[in-house]
Amino acid sequence: MKKIQVLMSTYNGEKYLKEQIDSILNQAGKLEVKILVRDDGSTDKTIDILKEYEKNNKIKWYSGKNLGPAKSFIDLIKHSDEADYYAFSDQDDYWEKNKLITAVNHMKKDKSKTGKIYYSSLNLVDEQLVFKKKTVFNEKIDFRKGIVRNQATGCTMVFNNYVRDFINKFNFNYIGMHDSLLYRLALTYDWYIYRDDNSYIKYRQHSNNVLGMSYSKFNDFKKKMKRFFSDEPEASLISEELLRLPNIIKEKRDYLNLLSTYKKSLKNKIKLLFMNDYKCNNFLGNITIKTKILLNKL
Repeated sequence: MKKIQVLMSTYNGEKYLKEQIDSILNQAGKLEVKILVRDDGSTDKTIDILKEYEKNNKIKWYSGKNLGPAKSFIDLIKHSDEADYYAFSDQDDYWEKNKLITAVNHMKKDKSKTGKIYYSSLNLVDEQLVFKKKTVFNEKIDFRKGIVRNQATGCTMVFNNYVRDFINKFNFNYIGMHDSLLYRLALTYDWYIYRDDNSYIKYRQHSNNVLGMSYSKFNDFKKKMKRFFSDEPEASLISEELLRLPNIIKEKRDYLNLLSTYKKSLKNKIKLLFMNDYKCNNFLGNITIKTKILLNKL
């Protein structure tokens, strides 16, 4: 029986937390599922809920200062127990019964002794879990595109202990988001990646989402614009982080160098502007990336 540890970060999540934990505890298949929760400084009744589940020996949890979701999830990896697989979980979604076993079965098909990452599509739902929209992958898995734009949503991700042990070897000063870090590491080191076009998660959209998508085109556009103007430049800093790691092949190291230095080198900026390797499948996406390069926000 394979052991899988679910890593959940909570922050003022009292409204939907019980429903999410119960959906994880109700997973199907021959798996030993354990839940480790890190609370990121909640001030509502989240802690009371965690204590209730801990009392019934259903979860383990600990708390810490407010780090934000990315660093909180990395801290969870650092505190995780030995297992065969690990999965990220948000506090407010709902998992279908076969979510974890499906991911494990896909990764078991690969017999290599290296990093393995699984991620899937999402079923976007409203606060009452009513289906609104399914996300679709429009681009192939590609190193150069993936360094610039993350495709993998953390709450769908499952990864093996090789990935967990690798993360724990290093201290990352800038990680962007936890899911983008793992996805980019997988691309950089050619780890096994399985992308599932099916979805086994109800990805709840509500007014208090820390992160999220939208089933309204207008709201989705507003969120994208907000991220564009408020986010730190991620790809360049992530590239700097990756360049500190060992055993990256020359071709990939050259591209990471280009991304990490374009803000200081006009030659590299022009080269990056005219590269087609990271092009989106839509006009707006391409314009956005070009604009970010010009404004040193990539």
